[in-house]
Amino acid sequence: MSLTDDDIMPFGKHNKAGTKMKDVPAKYLDWLLGEMESDVSKGKQLYENQKLVMDYIRRNIDAIHQELEN
Repeated sequence: MSLTDDDIMPFGKHNKAGTKMKDVPAKYLDWLLGEMESDVSKGKQLYENQKLVMDYIRRNIDAIHQELEN
């Protein structure tokens, strides 16, 4: 399974608000990727929903960075 643009963010404040992945702010996704990568590098295990979000961000990283530049 993988997340699509139309799936709801699976955790956090954007989940509670029912925000679709494509509408989660790029700044938040960029920050979140850094946090999750840091956790992994420290040997922490991610929950399945975190892994799905990390995969989504990585697949869309170019668009996220482009949005950050605008």
